Amino acid sequence: MLWLVWRQHRLPVLVTSVLLLAFGTVLLVHGLRTVDLTAGLAAGSEELDALLDRRFHDLYLFFNWLPLVPALAGLFLGAPVLAREHETGTAALAWTQSVSPRRWVVTKLLVLGTVVTLCGLALGAMLNAWLGTLDELGQGNRFALVPLFGGSGVVSGAWWLFSFVMGVAAGTVLRRTVPAMAVALAAYVVAFVVIVSPIVDFRDMYAEPTRVVQDSPADARPAGSVSAGSDWLDPDGRTVDSDMYPVASAAGCPDEGPQFDYSPCLFTKGYRMAVEFYPPTMYWRFQWTETAILTGVALAVGGLVVWSARRPTGGRR
Repeated sequence: MLWLVWRQHRLPVLVTSVLLLAFGTVLLVHGLRTVDLTAGLAAGSEELDALLDRRFHDLYLFFNWLPLVPALAGLFLGAPVLAREHETGTAALAWTQSVSPRRWVVTKLLVLGTVVTLCGLALGAMLNAWLGTLDELGQGNRFALVPLFGGSGVVSGAWWLFSFVMGVAAGTVLRRTVPAMAVALAAYVVAFVVIVSPIVDFRDMYAEPTRVVQDSPADARPAGSVSAGSDWLDPDGRTVDSDMYPVASAAGCPDEGPQFDYSPCLFTKGYRMAVEFYPPTMYWRFQWTETAILTGVALAVGGLVVWSARRPTGGRR
């Protein structure tokens, strides 16, 4: 069975492996070159900061598309797994042999799901290694930047697995490859928007943010933190309207347009700002929480796919 699964799906697996190898090579060469260029530059110097900033932005355009990469696992690896079997009619033959349909589906899900997850983990490990060359500047922030968080660490493997299983489930229901690909993409986009969108703030449920009250314009948040909101407090410690102009007007500070920095005036009037944030140390907690959520959903949907497997009508019993 394993050999047959390999023969059926070896092309997309090989293509994915080659693309990951190429991407890893680019990151390796770029990272080693960055290390060479920064050799001898003083830590914290403007020259070093400018160099690392340029090196980061060399590849940042690609990283904007990084969140869509796991969706390809659902389109080209997940959707055809069972949909193509039904389209070509091979399910009627394969599922009437000595191997039961459920065993056939379980084998495919386990083998291909493991391959897909390993590909996602490989991508996350390569990205983390490359970001290590930029950490000194803080440009390698894999926590605060949305494209880098989902593509780095262990959660990358979870997103790949989730997308793959959604594709398999769509193919099981629709039994047509192209419609299944469309549904798999839609399911991935919906999940991504729900989890990542600042409107839903789903990730804010992973942990309680740290709250700090600052009495000066200096930002109290550590570098690389994820902001969770802020409020102005009046001299008596009561929360006031967060809109800039009502706060400034109530305090007797001038408001001279969107570019006017009114905060120094407010601080001199006794106002303070309460900021909430997730420090960089929360990175792995968020990673494992999101990984558990996505993996749990993938396992539940995969279980439904296995449960729904039946011998075709008229098959040998």
